[in-house]
Order: sequence, then structure tokens, then C-alpha cells
Amino acid sequence: MIKSVKRLGAAVLSAVMMLTAVATPLGDNLPAVRESTSLTASAASNPFGKWQTINGVTTIRCTYYAWQQAYDNTGVALPMLGNGCQWYDNAKNAGYSVGTTAKARSIAVWGSCTNNSYGHVAYVVSVNGGKMTVNEGGRSDATSTNGIVNGFSCGSTIGSKRYSGSPLIGFIYLDSTPSTDNVKLLNTSSHYTDEVYDDNAIVHGEVNKPTSYPVTRIGIQVRRDGDSFSNGWSRFDNTQKTYTNSSWMSPWFNIKTELGVTLVHCTRYYYKFYAVVNGKEYWSSENTFVTTGSHSYGSWYTKTSATCTSGGTEERKCSCGATESRSTSALGHNYGSTYFEADHPHKYAHLCQRCGYKEFTGGNLAIYEKCDICYNENLPSKPCLNISSNGFKESDNVSFTWDPTDKTTHYNLTVEVLSGDEYKTVCRQTYVNSGFQATFGKGQYRAVLDSYNSNMFHQYTSDWRDWVHNSSDYVYFDIECAHEFLEEVVSPTYDNEGYTLHKCTKCGYSYKDNYTPALKLTELTGVKVKTQGSTSLTLAWDKNASASGYVVEQYKGGKWTQIAKTSSNATVTYTVNGLKVDTTYTFRIKGYVVSGTTEYSSEYTRLAAKTRIANVGTFKGSTVSDSAVKLDWSKNDKATGYVIEQYKGGKWTVLATTKNNTTLTFTVKGLAEGTAYSFRIKSFRKTGSTTEFSEYTAIKAATLLDGVSDFKVTSVTGSWITLEWAKNDKATGYAIEQYKGGKWTVIATTKNNTTLKFTVKGLKNDTTYSFRIRAYKTAGGSNVYSDYVRIAGKTRIANVASFKGSAVSASAVKLDWSKNDKATGYVIEQYRGGKWTALATTKNNTTLTFTVKGLAKGTAYSFRIKSFRKTGSTTDFSEYTAIKAATLLDGVSDLKVTSVTGSWITLEWAKNANATGYSIEQYKGGKWTVIATTKNNTTLKFTVKGLKNDTTYSFRIRAYKTAGGSNVYSDYVRIAGKTRIPNVAKFTGSAVSASAVKLDWSKNDKATGYVIEQYKGGKWTALATTKNNTTLTFTVKGLAKGTTYSFRIKSFRKTGSTTEFSEYASVKAATDK
Repeated sequence: MIKSVKRLGAAVLSAVMMLTAVATPLGDNLPAVRESTSLTASAASNPFGKWQTINGVTTIRCTYYAWQQAYDNTGVALPMLGNGCQWYDNAKNAGYSVGTTAKARSIAVWGSCTNNSYGHVAYVVSVNGGKMTVNEGGRSDATSTNGIVNGFSCGSTIGSKRYSGSPLIGFIYLDSTPSTDNVKLLNTSSHYTDEVYDDNAIVHGEVNKPTSYPVTRIGIQVRRDGDSFSNGWSRFDNTQKTYTNSSWMSPWFNIKTELGVTLVHCTRYYYKFYAVVNGKEYWSSENTFVTTGSHSYGSWYTKTSATCTSGGTEERKCSCGATESRSTSALGHNYGSTYFEADHPHKYAHLCQRCGYKEFTGGNLAIYEKCDICYNENLPSKPCLNISSNGFKESDNVSFTWDPTDKTTHYNLTVEVLSGDEYKTVCRQTYVNSGFQATFGKGQYRAVLDSYNSNMFHQYTSDWRDWVHNSSDYVYFDIECAHEFLEEVVSPTYDNEGYTLHKCTKCGYSYKDNYTPALKLTELTGVKVKTQGSTSLTLAWDKNASASGYVVEQYKGGKWTQIAKTSSNATVTYTVNGLKVDTTYTFRIKGYVVSGTTEYSSEYTRLAAKTRIANVGTFKGSTVSDSAVKLDWSKNDKATGYVIEQYKGGKWTVLATTKNNTTLTFTVKGLAEGTAYSFRIKSFRKTGSTTEFSEYTAIKAATLLDGVSDFKVTSVTGSWITLEWAKNDKATGYAIEQYKGGKWTVIATTKNNTTLKFTVKGLKNDTTYSFRIRAYKTAGGSNVYSDYVRIAGKTRIANVASFKGSAVSASAVKLDWSKNDKATGYVIEQYRGGKWTALATTKNNTTLTFTVKGLAKGTAYSFRIKSFRKTGSTTDFSEYTAIKAATLLDGVSDLKVTSVTGSWITLEWAKNANATGYSIEQYKGGKWTVIATTKNNTTLKFTVKGLKNDTTYSFRIRAYKTAGGSNVYSDYVRIAGKTRIPNVAKFTGSAVSASAVKLDWSKNDKATGYVIEQYKGGKWTALATTKNNTTLTFTVKGLAKGTTYSFRIKSFRKTGSTTEFSEYASVKAATDK
């Protein structure tokens, strides 16, 4: 018999796998799962190609980058999983966990392998709500990074679509790596569907393995629900050849024909697969199915009879052996008359005639079998329970004793421990007649002793708890822990003392001793005034390594006020600003440390400091000549005099010290031309032998620089004016200013003296503007300037607002423009022969069109226009406005539909030798949409994909020619095309015998009938054409034993005299061996 093993891999099997059937009952023949050889995982390397080129754009593949990200971030080396859209199913089949919940460190999968889609995959970095952040490759919009985009945010819910339209279908979880031998035997197939019938089933498994691993044996075990596998059936097949060069194989079994077992309808069965891969035996997990059909039950019969007090059951059976049951109600007692039964006059009963049950009546005998007289006569005396002491440890025996009581057959002792708010039983000793000993764990206990008379029941049952008994009072006792201490030395903190903690490892009891004092922060050292200013003082101190930071306080307003608190002990200075000049201030500083939520401080350290005297209020310098500057300052009433210094030779040099505070000017001579100099001044006050100084005030002042020459306007437009000037060799650059808004505003400053031109943009047309310029020289970080030079300039008049051209014919174009109310007329020019040539000059501003004739077919031309205005003898011109316009191009010819499928339409047309290419459009969504533009005129075919079957679509095409950077178009040509009708949804083949196969297909409601063909003799031959669409099966006979044949089917629909066909659907089927 032939047995097929379906698989995909490096190559598709050209012939079915030949196996030898060995069908035996399960039992001792079952092989044990054992390893014949150990397997080692190969070193991790990326199995995917790195680069791809799509539509001319080369990027790193998304599959390559997702694999590498998974390996780099998690260490998981995934196997070759195919295109992006195949990853989800292939990873699942390879044993990885998959799902629809987004998780970090997983692989996200988009798209399905339909409509020629390759899908997309990306590594998930993080997930937040309905969004996730991914690292991905294959992005054609990220060419600068070779298609890689890291940190991209997108939707994480199933069905969320990417920019390409591909939906999110699921995630591969990388924390579910399969076993290291890379072999998985599954109880289902991701490529084939199981088939279940009333009396048969065809089940599929799947072997996922490294390509090089051979498969040498495949089998199956099946059992019926309620049976073990030892009571079921088995089949184990040996391969007649060893298969390698495939990453997966799909074994399948027909239980009826291959195991020789006819299944029972409506019954559950279990099965599991067996395979030998690379010398190692594997079993799949158990799977199940339920046969189809419905039960046919017989009449109800009694299974269990009902009694007076309990219901019964009825049952009925199906021919398959299945049973169905239902319950029946209890019958109830059938009592006779009441009769006298006991010596006690109040005890009566009546008897059930069916079961003999006695029901007592009278007094309280519905509760008690014997009356109170009987009860009291047989009640034992109350026992007295004693224990040996009440000072027990966990290892001590607790002894329970008591004196005998009368009317007692035995005693029960119960011990309970306090758990929360209630006592729970930990020990119950029954039938004890003398003392009892036991040990208990730490806790609070109580005990009670019950004395029983088992010869007397005081309730109507014979349960031992209903024996007449009496109870002692509760006796309470405690069990203390036998401590085992573990010592821990706890260091002191700023919050608490240190100590040694002794804690019992058994019960948790603890105590402390050996206390040490809490920590205390030491006082700061090195506190001083670091720098002294007129309105500021900088305080400094040494770093305290134990501190968290420092607190600085100032005494003001009669109290201490915090002015600073640092958050780091590395900050060891603080500048106090906003102080008064010539004033003494008092400060104090302390360190602090934070322990837990509490702050602890050291003692304060105090110091006093005085600010400097005030300096002059103003100090400025002005140019006197190219060799001298004048310094001026305001009077300081608090000063005795002033010190003036100049920075030269790399240091400050005193120029003068005044003898009084009324000298307020000083001229510095002998300086270089166009040079900036630095000067500073400080005030001083003498009091006895003490001299106090203010802080310095510094300025820069410069001698004069030569001015700018030859300043002029060199060109103008409607919104620009260009200024030019001569070079100043001594200057660093130039400052240009414009007069606007009632003041001069700097509009440009050059950074060198070689920039001798500047264009002022954004101006109004037909307007006069004023500008000025001065040179500057930079030296020592400051600028020296020359005097200003002024000039005025006017912009051009405005041009027409719009200027456009349109094709009139293959030899003419029409130019149109808007009216310019400020113009006298217009000049129209054409670019030809390498230069601009005037075509026309209008005599007024109301002529707004001009037709250019005698042009070449399908050619683009350049035109321009300018406005002019005459005022007396003066003519003002605007700028030019230029356009391109083209004559018409010949259209596309012979447009036709050359082929169609259920989802494709192919268009073809004749070549246009004058065209550069063609633009194809489709009418969809209520408008024409460009679906393709060819880059040459030799592409004469285009296939439109992704269409709906049995639908008419409209298309149009036009030719274009590219010249001079612009396109010239022809008129449109339109056409319509219709896709094929759909084919049957399902087409299968199965063996009937060694010489025949049966073909089955699903009904096509849109078809009139079907055509069935067989491939033989090197071509397809029609076997049958049905006369209706309800014929859904065909048996092919006269075939060779053990041979695989190819068949195909197409649907057709007749409408009047028209017959429409679907595409073909193909299948392979084999005869029995």
C-alpha cells in the first residue's frame, strides 16, 4: 500500500514516500522513546539574505534585521522561517509560543501570504497600552540608514495596519525557545486539514527538523474514548528510502483503509504520532476528534430501581453502544396503622409496608429514640481532666490524667490550639481509658475529656457522636518555644543607637543588648570669606565627607534667616548677592545629613565680613582722533581719589592716580589708528593709615577707522536691491543698515572684508529705500567703527500676477496672462537658437493673450513676459516671469485587454515612437487614479492585480514625452475589462481503489457547471463537463496501481450565447498500492 508523507522544504517531493505498513494491536510491541544519538545545536548565524532591492530602492531585509535584533537582545537564534508573512505559522510549527498579546522582547508579524504580499516582521522593544515600539528593517523611506528604523511607534492591537496596508496578525514569543535538538513532532499540520466522517478519519501530523536530519520511521496510535492505548490500534511504517533536504514533513493516516478499523459514529477518539528523526525516536502529544453522525436510541429501561427514600435511573442505548440516562423520583413511604412498641407509655410507631421503616410518634420521640428517663438513667458522670503542669517547652511531654467515672464504656480526649480568634483541633484520642502523653509546638492550648456510654444512643441514629456522653471542663495550658537565637550587629545611625539583635530562628522572638550611641555630624572647618565685592561676598569652607549638604544663614532684621541650602557636600562656596556697599554682615554655616526622612545638623560656625566701598557711577570712553581716546567718569562723594589703568603688554598698567575726587576726565594719547583698547577705574578712600578700594569698572574704547568708499546700487528687481562697495584693507568687515519704521536697523554684518556685495530682499515693488554702511575692525574682543556712508535705491515695477500656456494643436500654443494695472504694456519672448527672442510688444495693458504658431509636434518650449511703464521719456521694466508650454503629442493606439483572471486584468497597446513612456489610470472611488507610469516607450503591457472576481473595471492611458525637464502629454484613450467568475472553493482527490480515484469539489453558486481535466500524454485532456452546478463529484477509473495523477477543474457560466470561465484549480491524487 502507498503511504504519503507531505512536506515542504528545499525541494518539493516529486514522488510520494513509500512505506511498509505493519498494523498490530497496541501492547508490548510499542517502542519506548529513546535516544540513539545526542544532537548539538549549530552555532548561531543569520539564515536570511541581508539586502533586497524593491522599485529601485536597496534596503536591509526586515527578516534579516528582525532575526538579528532577536539574537542580539535575547540570545535566541530563530530558524529559517521564510518570508515575513510565513513567520507566525512556521514559528508555531517549530515549537515557539505564539499569540495575539503584544509583549516586549517578541517578534511582531504583519500581513498574510496572499496577493503577492511578503508580509513584514519587527523586533518589539516595549509595549504601552495600544502602542508598541519596534526596531525594524526593510523601510524604503529610510534609505539614509539602509532601511533601518529603530524606536518606531505603531499600533499593537491585532488588525492594526501599517503604512503598506498589512494588518498585524500576531506575535512570536522569544522566551519559549524549542528544545536544543531542533526537532518537533506535532499532532496537527499547519499545511493540511484533518477530515472526519461517520466511520472514518484522515489525520495529519507534522515533523519540524533541521534540513539535514533524515526521517526513517513514521507511525500512529489510536484509541477510543474510555480505552487505553493498549486497547486501541497502532500502525508503524518503515520508510523505503531516507528523506533529507527538507525542513518539515507532514505524515497522514487514513484510519479506515490503513489501520483497517471502521470507526463508530458520534464517538470521541484519541491519537498520537511517532517518528524516528536522525536516529532519535519522538512521540507527539495526544490529539482528539469526534466522528460525525447522530445517535439512534431505543426504548427506556430500568437501570436502578427507585426506593422509598431515593430515586432510580433509566437508560437507553444506541446501536453504536452509546448510552443516555435519566433519573426517576423516590417512591415515598407507604405506612400502615400506628402500633404500641415500648414499655414507656408515650412511645408509638407506624411501619412502612414497602421497606419496613419505623416512624415514631408522640412527645419528642421524633428526635429521641429513648425518652428522658432512659437518657438520665444511662448518662455517665462528668469527668475531671488533669495535666502535669503549665510550664512546658516544645520538647516536653504533656501528661493528661483523670479518675474513672461510672456508666462509662470509654473516653475521648480532644486537644485544640488557639489560631487567630478561634480554637482548632490538633489532636483527638478516642477509646482511651487511662492517661495520655504527647508533645506540642509553641502555642496556647485547651483540652477537654468526654466520657461515653456506647450502650445508649440518645438520638435516633447509631453514630458514635450520638452515644450518651458527658464532658469535662476545658483545661488550658501554654507551650513555649525552645529558642535558637541568631545574632546580628546593627550599626548606629543618626536616627537610632546601635545594638546587637538576638532573634529566635524558630518562633521569631527577639531582644536587644550591647547598645552604642547614635551618630552625630561634626562641625565645619575652614570657614572664611573667599572674595569681597561691593554688593557681594563669597563664603567658603572645607568639605565634610559625612554631610549631605550645607545650610547658610544671614543675620538680618533681628533674626537668623536661611539664604542657601545645598543638596551636595561637594559645593563648598556660596556667593551672597544684593548687599549694600561699605557694610559689615554676619553669617553662620552648618552641615546637615538626611537619615531616612529625618534631617540632622552639626553645630553652627559664625563669621563677619564687610563689602567694598562703591565705585564711580559711570565710566565711558570716546574717540578723539585716530591716535587718542578720552575717558570720563562720574564723581564718587565717598572716595578720596581714583586709579586709572590700561591693559597693555599682557597686564594692567596704572596710567594715573588722582589726588582728589573732583578730577573726572583723562585723555590717553599715542594710540594706533582704528584700534580698540581696554581701560578700568577704581575708587579709593583713605582713613588714617588705612586705604580701602572699590571694585574695578572696565570699558573698551577705540580710535577712528577709515570709512567705506564707492558705495552704490548695482542691480534691482521688484523685491530686491543689490548694494556694492570698495574693499577696506584695514577693516574686519562691514555693517549694513536700512532705514525702516522710523529708525536705522542693522540688516547685515559681514564676517570678513572681502564680502563687497549684499542683496536686500523682501522689499515692495516700485518703492525707494535708504541704506547706510560703515566698516569695523575687531581687536581684543571689541569692534572699532568708521563713519557711515549713505545711499538710496528703488525697486522695479510689478510684473503680471499669472502667466500660463496651453496646447492649441500639434503646432501651436496659446499664452495668457493677467492684467497689470500699473503697466503701460508687455513684452513677450521665446527662447530659441540659444537666446531669448522678442515675439511681441503690446501697445497697451489690456492685451492679455498671444498665440505662438509654427511649432514642432509634441515639443516643450520656453516663454517669458515682462511689464513696462512709460513716464515721460522714462521706461521702467518689471522682472521676467517664465513658463514652459508644449504642443500636443500623438495618442496611444491599439489599447486592448489581452488576458484576465479572477483578480488580474492585463492591458496592452501599440508603441508610440515619439513618446518617453505611458501613464495608466484606473477609475476607482469616484475618481481616476494613476496606477502605473512606465519609464520607457517599450513597455507595452501592464497587469492590474488585486481585483474582485466577476467585476467590470474602467481604465485609460496617455503617452508622455519628457524634454527639458518637463512632460508633454497626449489625449486619453479609454477601455473596460472584466475579471473571470470565481472557481470552486475546494477541490480534493482521494483513492477509491488501486485503479480509481474520486474527485470532490464544493458547489459554486455563480456557475452553470464544471469542466474536469486530467494531465496525460504531455497535455491536459477534458474528462467531463457537467450539465449543472449541483454535480460535485467524479470518479476517474482505469488508472494504474500506486500512481499519482494530476487533475484540474474550472467553473463556467452561460448567459444567453455567452460562456464565461473561471481560472483552474488543481489537485494531485494517487491510487491505492
